[in-house]
Amino acid sequence: MEYPKNGLNGQHNHPPPEESKDQLFFLDTRSLLFRFLRNWWLFVIGIALAAAYVKFKQRYIIPVYQVRSTLIIDGGKQDIDLTGLLGTGGKTGQAGDLTNEITVLKSRTLMRKVVDSLGLHVSYFLEGRVKTTEQYGSTPVSLTRAEPLEEAYGKTLRIEPIDSSRFNLLVNEDKKLSCEYGTPFKYSGVTWQIEHHFMPVEGAKLLVKLQWPDAVASKLAGSLIVNPMIRSNVLTLGMNYVHAAKARAVLNVLTGLYNQSVIESKNEVNLKTLAFIDERLNFVTQDLYQVEKEVEDFKQSRELPLDVKENAGRYIGLATQRDEQILNLQVELVLLHNIETVFKRDTHRTEPLPVVSEVYAGSLAALIGEYNALILQRLRLMEYATPGNPAADRLLQQMGLLEQSIRRNLDIIRQELDLRIGQLKAQLDPFEQKIAAAPTNERELLQIMRQQKIKETLFLMLLEKRESTALSLAAQIGNTRVVDAPAVTGVMGTNLRRLWMIALFLGFGIPALGLFLIELLNNKVHTEKDIRRYTSAPFLGIIGLSKEEGPLVVKKGGRSAIAEMFRLLRTNMQFVTADSKPPIILITSSVSGEGKTFISLNLGMSLALSGKRTVIVGLDLRKPKVGNYLSLPDSVGITNYLVGEASLRDIIHPTPHNPNLFVAPSGPVPPNPAELLLSPQVADIFQHLRENFDVIIVDSAPVGLVADSLLLGEYVNTTLFVTRFGATHISALQIIDDVYRQKKLPRVSILLNGVKLNKRYGYGYGYGYGYGYGYGYVEQEDGSMVRKRRKGLKGVKGD
Repeated sequence: MEYPKNGLNGQHNHPPPEESKDQLFFLDTRSLLFRFLRNWWLFVIGIALAAAYVKFKQRYIIPVYQVRSTLIIDGGKQDIDLTGLLGTGGKTGQAGDLTNEITVLKSRTLMRKVVDSLGLHVSYFLEGRVKTTEQYGSTPVSLTRAEPLEEAYGKTLRIEPIDSSRFNLLVNEDKKLSCEYGTPFKYSGVTWQIEHHFMPVEGAKLLVKLQWPDAVASKLAGSLIVNPMIRSNVLTLGMNYVHAAKARAVLNVLTGLYNQSVIESKNEVNLKTLAFIDERLNFVTQDLYQVEKEVEDFKQSRELPLDVKENAGRYIGLATQRDEQILNLQVELVLLHNIETVFKRDTHRTEPLPVVSEVYAGSLAALIGEYNALILQRLRLMEYATPGNPAADRLLQQMGLLEQSIRRNLDIIRQELDLRIGQLKAQLDPFEQKIAAAPTNERELLQIMRQQKIKETLFLMLLEKRESTALSLAAQIGNTRVVDAPAVTGVMGTNLRRLWMIALFLGFGIPALGLFLIELLNNKVHTEKDIRRYTSAPFLGIIGLSKEEGPLVVKKGGRSAIAEMFRLLRTNMQFVTADSKPPIILITSSVSGEGKTFISLNLGMSLALSGKRTVIVGLDLRKPKVGNYLSLPDSVGITNYLVGEASLRDIIHPTPHNPNLFVAPSGPVPPNPAELLLSPQVADIFQHLRENFDVIIVDSAPVGLVADSLLLGEYVNTTLFVTRFGATHISALQIIDDVYRQKKLPRVSILLNGVKLNKRYGYGYGYGYGYGYGYGYVEQEDGSMVRKRRKGLKGVKGD
């Protein structure tokens, strides 16, 4: 009978694809499901821990309050059409840019002022047994002194109140420092002083943290939410914080300081103008005093009557009108000169120009006003923005265009002023000629009084301008109006439904992921499916994990599950070796420890019980076990015969277990086992065994380690590879498949040994092979047997 090419029943087993053979990691859905079911307790623990976490979170979570306020930023619009002056062909946009205002509000510099104003660098906490809550506003104690301050930053004081006058400073778990409220004490190189306000909850401890102001400002600025409303100048300010009162205070002070910074920016121009007027007023006052003194001294020295002034009044009035006009024009020239001086400085892009609207009205005043507005806007932006800010660059470009327009206007106005002054001086000449024709004393007095009148007029004009500028300075208001004061709009509590979903997902998912990874990375053989995935060699059956201590589990009359599996294996082997007379079965494995000797002994015992004279030949010369398992450790064996120390009859021993079972042990371990197997005496051994026994079982060395078994291929007609449940690597199946495909050994079949019955993948007891019907037995827990009828030859299937 020809050996079936693929499978025991003659059906074709298609060889696995190359990519499957090379794959060492795979995932079996059924295998994964049974792993989940077998480790159900992990999911119970995971879900229980998830539920406990949700309960803990629900009870001890610290709520976060949502505080919101609404502001209107009144930036105003430019009403000056600069199309002709700037040559841009359009109008500038709004002076108030919400993007810039948002940058200012979220800046760390402005928030640092809030921290300093409210003293937020000092925080107070009430330490409980489970959670620690921040205290703000009304606190049991307050820190009033910490010197030197730089050394105190970053330190925390843990206080245990005793009464209204004393407390303990907890240095560590074993050390306490007794202190009094209101009295300085030394700790960690810093002098501290703490004041008492009221007693906290009994048994509670207080924490006083002194933090770096910049760090606190950065944290608060990062938690600040500023959102503009679409198509409006309205900003919504928000902060999510664990203490609602503290968040409200921060938003209130932040709004006030922002408004104050806007006012200070606007007042910078007015202050500069006021300084210019005061400087000119000081000069004019001194000149006026000198002129009045000259009039008084002149009258006293010449003993002039009082009516000289009345006689000269007409001339003075006419000449003074021209002098006043000339003087006003000269003041404008001085102011224009000051503006030009500012432009010549290196810092002219950061220095506002003097306001000319009080002295010179017209397009120049509008241009200067817009130029100053751009400078102040850029200065405010650069306080909080980084260099190279796009908005600051745009402002710089606009300032450059305005500067060119202002310079052109200055040149035009200077020419106009020079022309008008020349005209007024020409009109003044006739009056000066008439004054020169008056008597000497009267003429000299008129000249002096004329200067007095000029200085007096200029003095009054400067006083008027000064008062107007001071009034503008005092009446300056910010560009921010609070629509909704800071208030709590909600509590960011935990979404219990979402928390439950996440917790249950993690409680179930983490164990599932762990088991999935274990299954995914598992590179051991567990099922018939694993074997068929990587080799096309026929699968002969499985042998369960033996619970007995001895090596022989097949006994006369035995009806255990393992014994029945060996009987099924014996039946299946009969189909494989039907045309072999006698059957010579080579039993090997990929590595040591997979149970090939155990299979050899029990398969031999099963065949002996069926009435066949069976011999077990121990040809694993490197690590012999057959003699030890059958209590023949010192018996004469194969190696004795191969070296000429014994005859063939001397090396074959009967066993006490069954009269049909014989064993030819390995004998002493030789130093050259491969050379011994190549000797011609090996053929004599097999010839003798064929003549005297019905079945020959050869227990050989593992194929994956040495080539001893391959040397025996010419003497045997059947090969049984033993794999072990949970021990044989997937890579070993590639070795078996290579032996099968290359026909290095005859009639290769595979057996799965050591399967944990009723533990994995539904393996129970009851398997059948053959072309007709097979019968198996299922061993019940009470030891009784139930017979199972199996139809056809489908491979090993569990009940």
